[in-house]
Amino acid sequence: MNKRIFFLSFVAVLLSAAAKAASTDTIHAEQFGILPYTYENQTVKMQEALRACKEQGAKVLAFRPGRYDFWSEGAVRKEFFMTTPRKVVIADNTYYKTG
Repeated sequence: MNKRIFFLSFVAVLLSAAAKAASTDTIHAEQFGILPYTYENQTVKMQEALRACKEQGAKVLAFRPGRYDFWSEGAVRKEFFMTTPRKVVIADNTYYKTG
């Protein structure tokens, strides 16, 4: 009986630790007002969510299933140079060669 109680206690502690780790490693997009099917620009909210991930050390930004709208208005524009890979995949699965 003592072994069973010890085992169940051990499992409860492991599950609790896993839940705590998952909650600190995950940020939910809806915390920042990023919701599917709104037909609204979510770009600025996404930038805030990404900033929070970086500040809190979160490894996962979780989204509810659905379609999200990210427009160029409010987007960060930067020049970048690619050396590899030589193929870029765009959302519609079109391949563009870079070199």
